[in-house]
Amino acid sequence: MTALTDSLKDTLSVGIKQIDDEHAQLFVCLDRLMLSVNTRKGERTSTEVLASLQAYAETHFRSEEALMASYAFPGLEPHRREHQTFVDAILRFQRLADDPQANTPQQMTAYLMQWLMAHIQRSDKALAAHIRAGGGE
Repeated sequence: MTALTDSLKDTLSVGIKQIDDEHAQLFVCLDRLMLSVNTRKGERTSTEVLASLQAYAETHFRSEEALMASYAFPGLEPHRREHQTFVDAILRFQRLADDPQANTPQQMTAYLMQWLMAHIQRSDKALAAHIRAGGGE
């Protein structure tokens, strides 16, 4: 867990270990991105960290979507579209990171962090409730 997620552990927990563990790893990636941006280690570092975040986010989203399918979660398609929105934002920020005129690093990290927290609290908690209720059985 990161310092941020430690302080929000109860708020961000969906109560499904696999999902909570994967979310913790996403926050580790976001912490690395914030550190890179805040220490101004350069675009290359931010680009590399964004690529790492994108790769892990896609892995997590595939895992979560497989879980949704296995429990016949009725919100699978809208949830999948939300995941794609996050990946698209990362890709957009990767393009901007290569542009020295784009001065958006703090906006980028704030957007990604806020998006992830809101998604967990709204969409992932709904998924977890569905799973705990027995899914599509």
